[in-house]
Amino acid sequence: MKLFSKKKQKPEIPTNPTLPKIPPRFSLPFVISETVNNESITLKITEDGGFIYHTSSSEWIVTSNQLLSISYSEASSNKILEKIWTSKDVTHATDLGKIDVEGLRKVNLVELTLSGPVLGLLPKVIFGFVTLPISCPLIWKVSWVKAEAEPVVSDSSTPPVPPSPQMVLHTATLLRGSLMSSPDHHPDHPELPTHIYTSSWQSWGFAGTTPKGKAQPRHALPDIFAGEFHRGGEAPPSEASDAWLGKNMGWYSSDGFAAITSNGNSSHGCHSEAALVDSAGGPSLVLGMLSQKSNFSLVTANRDLEFIAVHSSYDGVIVGATPPPPTDFCWLQLLEPHNYKDEIMADYLDALGAHNKAKNPPAQPLSIGWGSWY
Repeated sequence: MKLFSKKKQKPEIPTNPTLPKIPPRFSLPFVISETVNNESITLKITEDGGFIYHTSSSEWIVTSNQLLSISYSEASSNKILEKIWTSKDVTHATDLGKIDVEGLRKVNLVELTLSGPVLGLLPKVIFGFVTLPISCPLIWKVSWVKAEAEPVVSDSSTPPVPPSPQMVLHTATLLRGSLMSSPDHHPDHPELPTHIYTSSWQSWGFAGTTPKGKAQPRHALPDIFAGEFHRGGEAPPSEASDAWLGKNMGWYSSDGFAAITSNGNSSHGCHSEAALVDSAGGPSLVLGMLSQKSNFSLVTANRDLEFIAVHSSYDGVIVGATPPPPTDFCWLQLLEPHNYKDEIMADYLDALGAHNKAKNPPAQPLSIGWGSWY
């Protein structure tokens, strides 16, 4: 900003120099959009809760009824509390411009500042689009800043205030919402999800695809022997009691990432065993974290693959003078009709490797063998 013009003039004096500059007022709905190869990608911060993400080519949309929620408690208590932030808590948005995100080159990022501190913390939610040749995935994460403490009025006649109990942070939920059919594509015959790919961070867990409605394979060892080995990301207790999610939320759970696909025949009522294979190719969703440097993470879905959530575990970290670390980036990608031979998770896995600086394999053929850590 220029303070002086070329002519010699007295500088303008602010009418009230003691007042800070007020950020522009945030208004809803708030829309962030990109266009890639004539495809429109839109993130809409809604007026009544969270956000909607959709692309012009995908038959599905993803909605979240919140921007963020956390579970926390006193260090000496087993009672878990929850704080939810929605779009109504956004005070203003800041365009951060093109920022280098490790392995993803420059990404246009927008930061939403939320009001309503808890644990002495205020969250900031940072959204951005990753531009790829055929799609534009959404990435976002949460960072924390210390809230300004209210001034303490000293009065010798009042007894000293006991110190506040230590508070611990358990889980940050970055998405809690729905996977829905887009009204712009086949409104009379919506393409429904038919499969979910789930993963596990350790060797006993199941990694593979399960048809919708069928039970996810679990480990056979009793938890009394192997329970601690299975602890990756954890969902907050409220997930089990959320009436709007029904009784089957958490029917599917996946460490780190998950993929929900369609066989391309569900809208026509084809439910034979042959049709349960995603060979015809339908729309798909890839959802997961780009790293687990800060948190173990968990993707959950209900039995009908209608409701989805992403949780990042803070594992009971004590909230002190320094804010906890930000969450890792979450990745959300909607793809037009694909089948498994198209490797729907290829973009995500490439970004995962680049973000974590994974080394490329050598040019010569790799040795084939078997190994175990037992």
